Amino acid sequence: MTFLLALLLAASPAVGDSVFTVGVTIPLENVKGRIDHLAFDPKRQRVYVAALGNNSLEIVDLRQGKWVGRIEELHEPQGVAYVPYVDRIAVANGGDGYCDFYDAGSLQALGHLKVGSDADNVRWDPKLNRVVVGFGEGGLALIDPRDMRELGRVPLRSHPEGFQLDPSGHIAFVNVPGTSEVLKVDLEARKVMRRWSTSPSGDNYPMAFDPAHGCVYVGCRTRTSLLALNADSGKLQARSGIAGDVDDVWYDVKTSRMYVSCGSGVLEIFGVVQGADFQHLEDLKTGPGARTSLFIPERSEIVVAAPATETLPARLLIYRIHP
Repeated sequence: MTFLLALLLAASPAVGDSVFTVGVTIPLENVKGRIDHLAFDPKRQRVYVAALGNNSLEIVDLRQGKWVGRIEELHEPQGVAYVPYVDRIAVANGGDGYCDFYDAGSLQALGHLKVGSDADNVRWDPKLNRVVVGFGEGGLALIDPRDMRELGRVPLRSHPEGFQLDPSGHIAFVNVPGTSEVLKVDLEARKVMRRWSTSPSGDNYPMAFDPAHGCVYVGCRTRTSLLALNADSGKLQARSGIAGDVDDVWYDVKTSRMYVSCGSGVLEIFGVVQGADFQHLEDLKTGPGARTSLFIPERSEIVVAAPATETLPARLLIYRIHP
């Protein structure tokens, strides 16, 4: 047993102990269909929920533990980000290809920008004060959130799914499931620097990035796998089997854990030994189709979005993380 693995096992929960405490369940009344991604507003302690099948953005107040509002008449919202630089919400719509902007205080519409068909994941770049949106048959759009204008775009060969930004703001790591690749992209030069295959695993949708240890974590739906890739070389450092229909993965730097939400109805927790292996710690049952989630480090919570069933409304499941 390596020294690092021994440290991990010593710090892991004992048998019978849980990594989480199950917290409140917050109903999302009158929300139908698939729920896509979520974002956190630390100023108001709110979660914004892209309710794709409902064509709405749902607003949930975590302090009050309840639903507090809705933005309606969207067009298949898929990605959402809170932009503290301008106190705005950015929502990417897959149906019409627009990125819509709203004032986070009043929820009033401020404007929108056409980025391309199937506008999807959204990331806020705090270093360079811009929003990055994945879209279409292949591209990343760079947007000034104050003027709501396009600053440029990076063409890609196929549709980008989950992607993450290096803290420098100049590099993006991008999942492209259509070609079973992870791309390392130079956002300033507007070009792809490296291409790394995820084969034999495929359908690589969610991604997390650990800049401190130079690791990119990738969730794959084909040969259901969680991969750890070296951020410089793309070398596979670790692989573990996971549950089906993964759609979000999160790395917790404080605990060296991965949180993996899967539409098969499971939230999986893994311990991470950098450059060595994953250790499976725990499974939590969530609900059918509950595949999107949001890790909120400042609250030590993870939020899982569960769509409506025949007997239950759509809801957010709140879990408190133990150190």
